[in-house]
Amino acid sequence: MKQVILYLILLITTSCTLMKTTVKKENITFDYPNQKSKKGKELTFETTLNCSAKEVWKLYQKPSGWLENLNPQAKLSPTRDNKKIENWELNKNYTFILYMYGFIPFGKHHISFETIDSDSLIIQSREHGFMVPHWDNYFEINPLTNSTCKIKDVLKIQSTGINAIVSSYAKGVFKAKHKKIARKIE
Repeated sequence: MKQVILYLILLITTSCTLMKTTVKKENITFDYPNQKSKKGKELTFETTLNCSAKEVWKLYQKPSGWLENLNPQAKLSPTRDNKKIENWELNKNYTFILYMYGFIPFGKHHISFETIDSDSLIIQSREHGFMVPHWDNYFEINPLTNSTCKIKDVLKIQSTGINAIVSSYAKGVFKAKHKKIARKIE
C-alpha cells in the first residue's frame, strides 16, 4: 500500500515521468548499387512518458535540444561552418566533431535532416561519420492522451568496424537520451 501511495505522489508532483524504455535489436542489410551488401543493425527504442507530445516536441525540435539530449554519451561540437544553428534546415549537411562519452574524440559526424514535421511530430535524419557510413535516425512522438505520449527512435547503423560494438554504444546513447528527455520535462 505504501508503494502505491508513493507512486501516486510521484506522478502528481512531476509533470513528466519516465515509464519503461523498451529496446529491440534486429540484424539488417544495407544494399548498395554495384557493390556488395553490408550487414548492419536496427535498434528501436520506445518510451512512454507522462507528459504531452507537444511538450516533448518543443524540447526536441530545436538544435540545442537535439544536441543536449545526447550529452554526455555523445557530445557533438559544431565545426566553424555551423557554429550558431538556430533552426535545422532540411537537406543541409551539418558537420560536428563527435566526442564519445563527452571527451573521446571520434572524428567528424555529419547530419542531414530529411524530415522535420511538426504536424506528425516526426524527425528523420541521415547521418554518417568516422567508421560509421550509416547512422540513420527516425524519431517520432505519438500522443496517447492529452497528458501522455510515446517517443520512438529507430536507428539503422552500419559500421566499417564491428557492428556489435557500435550498436552497443548506440544503445547506451539512446537509452540515456530517452531518460534525459523525461528529466528535462519534469
